[in-house]
Amino acid sequence: MILPSRSELETRLARVGHPVDAWIGRGAHGVVARSRASALKVGRAPDLEAEWRAGQALCSRGLLTAKERIELGEEFAALRFEYFAGEAIDRALRPPAPKADVQRNLPMAFGYVMAPLGRSSYVHCGEVAESRLRRLLDPLATSLHGVHQAGWVHLDVAPDNVLVNGHDLRLADFGLARPLGNTLPDLAVGSAAYLAPELATRAPTAAADWYSLGVLVFLLLTGGLPFEGGGPEALVRKQSVSAPRVREYCPEVSADLDELVAGLLRRNEHTRFGAAQVLALGA
Repeated sequence: MILPSRSELETRLARVGHPVDAWIGRGAHGVVARSRASALKVGRAPDLEAEWRAGQALCSRGLLTAKERIELGEEFAALRFEYFAGEAIDRALRPPAPKADVQRNLPMAFGYVMAPLGRSSYVHCGEVAESRLRRLLDPLATSLHGVHQAGWVHLDVAPDNVLVNGHDLRLADFGLARPLGNTLPDLAVGSAAYLAPELATRAPTAAADWYSLGVLVFLLLTGGLPFEGGGPEALVRKQSVSAPRVREYCPEVSADLDELVAGLLRRNEHTRFGAAQVLALGA
C-alpha cells in the first residue's frame, strides 16, 4: 500500500477539520493518527470499506469501531474512532522479558520436537497478571459475544486488537470482520497462529473467534503459542493434533483457567467452549 507522505496526509486531514496531533500506529490497511479526542485510521478507501461496514453494524459496549468515514481524495479515506489510550493486552499483562538464550519448546506435531537444550520460553505470567486476566476476560467475552449477536465474526482476535487501560478494555480492528453466513472458508485472513482449524475447509462461525480467544489466553498465561508456524501448514497441524494443555508448560496456572483454555481450543467447533463458559469463570 502506497500512501501520500505524512505531511500531505496532515494537510488533507486539517482541511476537513481533523488536525493531526501525533502519529500513533501503523497496520495492514493504513496508518493511525490522534486528532483531539479521536483516532484516525488513514488508508486506501477500498481497504477501509469492510471496517466501515462493520462499524455501522456494530454498536456493542467495549468495541472500538469506526464512527465516521472521511473522504480525503484520490481514493484515500480516513475512519474516525474514539481515542482509547490503551496498550495491547499482551504488553499490559506480560512486560517484555530480558533477552536470553532461549530455545522454544514446540508442541510435538508433524516433525516438531521438544527442544533438547536451553531454557523453555514458556513462563507463567505470575499470580498478579493471572488475577488481572480473570477480570479482563469478562468484558472481553461480553464484547465478542456482542459482535456475534449482531451477526458478525471478528476473525482477528489477537493481542494487538485487544486494548487495555487499567480495568477498561476495547476489542479493536474490524478490518477482517464480516457478516456470519459467508459461504467461503477464510484461510487467507488473520494471523495463522490464531486461526481456528476448521477455517481451512469451512466458512467461519462464531466458534472461530472463541478458538482465537483460546490461543490468546494460552499466550497470556504461558508466554508462548500452542502451535507455532504460519500459513496453511499451521491449520493442517491443528486439524490433526490437539492443542497442548496450558499446565503442561506452566503447572502454576490455576486448574479452571487450564480447563477453560482446553475447551476453547477444541478442534470440534460444535463442542468448543464459548461465551457461557468464559463468563462463568468470573461468576
